[in-house]
Amino acid sequence: MLQGHRTFKTWWGAFFTLLAIGTIGYYAYLKGNFYYYNHSTHFITRLTVVDDHQLEDARHIHTLAEQEGRALLADLRTRGINLLPSEKQLSYLQRMLESADLTQEEAVESANLRLAGAELNRDEASALIDHLSTLQSEGLAPSAKQLHLIAKLADKAGLDEAGASALVGVVSYAELTGGRSGTASAAIDALRAV
Repeated sequence: MLQGHRTFKTWWGAFFTLLAIGTIGYYAYLKGNFYYYNHSTHFITRLTVVDDHQLEDARHIHTLAEQEGRALLADLRTRGINLLPSEKQLSYLQRMLESADLTQEEAVESANLRLAGAELNRDEASALIDHLSTLQSEGLAPSAKQLHLIAKLADKAGLDEAGASALVGVVSYAELTGGRSGTASAAIDALRAV
């Protein structure tokens, strides 16, 4: 009786262990398929921006094999269809904007970019990232809005460029730095207080 009781525990233990391993394996398989399917579909869907009538091939993206997806992407590029920036590119751009204390509109204005549409496309986002990288290495220039407001406030206070610049310890407007924490913002605050 004691021997049979141990065997019973061993068999049930082995059964439940195998059942748990099988369940975990099946879950991993399903999750892998789910991730591959959704990630691929999201990636290809996220790439396309313009002209729905040119994207008839992309309507059944979930049925595409990997090679067909690659061919579709190559075809979209050759047709000159603008692609949206990747999620990674957008998050990097957002981090750069936050570190520079700029909005996207201010950064686009600072870079003198002319957007092709309402949203940034992949090339525009790349150009904006390059511009922000350059600004970070050189120091951020004040925006045209900031310079206009400084000139307006200085004129109202009866100060010339040298006088307004001296409020923040620089010689001229050309030495001002941009962004919310730059000397241009400090000059605006100082001129408002005058």
